[in-house]
Amino acid sequence: MGKENRTYKNARRRAAEEQLDAKARDRRKRLRTLLFILAITVAVALLYYGSCRLYPYAFLFFYGAAILLGFAYVLANYGFTRNGVTLDMLVPTMSLEERKQYLAQRDRRRESTAWMLMLLIPLLLVIGLDILYLFWGEYFINFFRSL
Repeated sequence: MGKENRTYKNARRRAAEEQLDAKARDRRKRLRTLLFILAITVAVALLYYGSCRLYPYAFLFFYGAAILLGFAYVLANYGFTRNGVTLDMLVPTMSLEERKQYLAQRDRRRESTAWMLMLLIPLLLVIGLDILYLFWGEYFINFFRSL
């Protein structure tokens, strides 16, 4: 009786350790993604502000790139119409295998278009900060000078 109890405890302990390892891997992946997005943001900001100094209308290229990239992301993911859909919600006339393929295709598309978000988020952040500075830049500068 005691040996069976020990093996059960060891199995539970191993399962808990594997779960912690999965959480640590997930945390590392998220941190790596965040650092990658920050690096791209710095690169896009340098490119954006550098090109705007050289060419006065270069910002239009970045606006157009952000719009096209956003539309491409939405179209590649079918306009997000497949989000939140489960096997039970799909048409009953579809076979179980077809329903699984349908949901697998949604997940594959989401994963394959993740690179678009890696470019789109920094691009929108830099453009947003530039517009913020354009309209309220003097207020921020005067506020920090008064401190």
